[in-house]
Amino acid sequence: MSTATVVVKSSVGFVDSGGTFRTGDGSTTRIVTPQVLKDLLGQNALVEDDGGTKASLSTAQGSNKDLTFEAKTAGTASNLVTVQYVEGAGTNTLSIRTAGTFPALKVIVTLKTIAGTGDSTADEVRDIVNQDVVASKYITAARKSGHDGTGKPGALAETALASGVDVVEDNDIVLCAVATLRKLMEK
Repeated sequence: MSTATVVVKSSVGFVDSGGTFRTGDGSTTRIVTPQVLKDLLGQNALVEDDGGTKASLSTAQGSNKDLTFEAKTAGTASNLVTVQYVEGAGTNTLSIRTAGTFPALKVIVTLKTIAGTGDSTADEVRDIVNQDVVASKYITAARKSGHDGTGKPGALAETALASGVDVVEDNDIVLCAVATLRKLMEK
């Protein structure tokens, strides 16, 4: 469940990780559907959702070689996007290709090699991903915090972005403070 800030007739609170609405005075409440809330309270409730979480992947190759790939939109669908670096034998130019369609999109970067030795910098990999018409529609690449992009990454097995969480729309769930529910039950 997503974290939400809720305001109902001057009761302000938050939703804990277990899905329980808690107010500043320690009272808790149950979840009610948007239709029930509309029927009971009309327009007296305001729910601000957290907008979900974008899926991401941070590589761990060290020495200024690491990048962070992040989905452009929040949601679980981006958890299926994968990134892979291929380091071929011989001499290759830096290139990118995509396979599949979103959300099962594969972003495959072939690293530049000279006589079988990797010669692409992390910044070059970042740039080719961000400039690719398909890949850049769904993900962005950036230097991992603390890395300057000058390192030369090696092969990276196909790895999925992770931790994307869907946006909780205001129409999906609405929370109502216990005090308000008690008032309604007294009617």
